[in-house]
Amino acid sequence: TGIMQFEPMCRRVREFLDRELSFDQPEDRTALSVLGAALGTPFYLAEKGGVTRTGAAYGEAERSLLDDVLRHYTMHLITQAASAGQPLMQFKLPGATTAKSTLSRFLQLMAWLSETPVVEEGKPLAQGTAAQPRLVEPLAHCRVLEDCIDVGTLQDGHALFQHMEDVKLAELIAKDAGQSPAKLCVLRTCNGLLRRLSKAHDVQLCGRILIFIARIYPLGDKSGVNLHGTINSGLPLPLDEVVPGDVDSSGEPIDARLYTTFWGLQAPFKSPNTVLNASMWAKVSVDLAAVLDELDKRKVTVKAGQSFQAAMQEGDSSMVTVKYLSSSKLFGLQLRDAGFRRAFLSQCAVLLHHVRFPPPVKVPAGGKVPVALRYD
Repeated sequence: TGIMQFEPMCRRVREFLDRELSFDQPEDRTALSVLGAALGTPFYLAEKGGVTRTGAAYGEAERSLLDDVLRHYTMHLITQAASAGQPLMQFKLPGATTAKSTLSRFLQLMAWLSETPVVEEGKPLAQGTAAQPRLVEPLAHCRVLEDCIDVGTLQDGHALFQHMEDVKLAELIAKDAGQSPAKLCVLRTCNGLLRRLSKAHDVQLCGRILIFIARIYPLGDKSGVNLHGTINSGLPLPLDEVVPGDVDSSGEPIDARLYTTFWGLQAPFKSPNTVLNASMWAKVSVDLAAVLDELDKRKVTVKAGQSFQAAMQEGDSSMVTVKYLSSSKLFGLQLRDAGFRRAFLSQCAVLLHHVRFPPPVKVPAGGKVPVALRYD
């Protein structure tokens, strides 16, 4: 019976939305019309908020069926955009006169349907009821977005995530208690998009996605906590071979020993468990003391964020990076950069905290906390 209802409803909704989304009109009017076209009975706005239906209650079976039909229509639009060779968020149906793309208007429609509660005819909208039934489940909206991001390009992913921010999707589903299906769907979608982005070139979008997730889940949730203290050790760190007489970009001689010692500390920063060995700790502590003494001698001439702001003003996004630039020509300038020092000292703090309070992971044979760090 469900299949017999599903296929005719898909045809009715597809024909109706192809026509209605081709010209501009308010989302609520389109939504009420599509509900009537799909389910065969009219819906109208209630006096004190929400939407009600004439003559019959809006049941869970119909809501679930409508969710599937609207998801099926999403795949119809994706197929049409692919056939036309256009980005998803720029595609318009043939003959459309709207300023926005067809998929953009459809996603706005889904947002309205997932936010609008259903009330029984003749009854007022219950105030403060978190579990008030919606025209479609928020999960349906999230699944539509997941489908689009999964099959779309990175350009589509940028535009689709912008839609998620614009409709305040995080605030909507954050109201659900516990691990709701909508929350899990959004988390899966965001993590999938993060894996496709470059952490070096898409820094701002990666940060926006992480902030978006933090609005849904508490900061202490296991999905966002590095329980085992795993460190990203995959970034390469190429070093220059410095010979006597080499100078940096300022024309000052390069201290080859300091250059090698400074960047050599990145190895224990990447593998802090190796420092739990007493002999390794002895070497690292000497190198740390040498570098910190040298930093103490040199004055800061570049304020924190100054180089970043200058690059942004000049429109040079290549200067905005999350990786160290280890060229010997930049070394002298980096030691005088407050932002660079702050990043290095943060690494030092993380390493010393790891040594003092090692996480519950396997420690090398014979490893122990160095005596110098056992007490305050």
